[in-house]
Amino acid sequence: MAEQFRRILESGHCPELEDPLLRFSQQIGGNSVSRYLETVNITPLFTVNAAIQEQRTKSKHLQEQLERQQKNLNTLEQCVDGTPWNVLDIDESLRSGILLVQSQNPLHRESDCQSLGDRFRKHGVAFSSYPQGVIRISTPKSLASNHATNVMEQAFQCVA
Repeated sequence: MAEQFRRILESGHCPELEDPLLRFSQQIGGNSVSRYLETVNITPLFTVNAAIQEQRTKSKHLQEQLERQQKNLNTLEQCVDGTPWNVLDIDESLRSGILLVQSQNPLHRESDCQSLGDRFRKHGVAFSSYPQGVIRISTPKSLASNHATNVMEQAFQCVA
């Protein structure tokens, strides 16, 4: 793409692309600045650089956040292990900070969503509940504490 812009600028056949800042930045990139240049406002170069830096920081932050949620997800799966709850498998490419779990208990599968939610809330755990004893837990963006992990473990064992 950059090469195509360079050729168009050099050819002079596209006056709508005649932009002094674009020409100047192309020359700097090629290490050959023309002796005779018009005055160019380079302020946009600073603002675009700031925007790029901000985006890089956000991307890194989002990646770190997702990694923490994945660790929390693994911890939650361990809390469910050995209880009468099954983690519902999803494709690896769709994994996020959300865990879907279904009760093996027929009474939970037949009960309404509200009563199942109430039982967990009594143990200090809140989540979204769905028919057939399915619950959806969103993991926090920060690493879960040992206390939070213990509360979850106890809740899954008690709401059997």
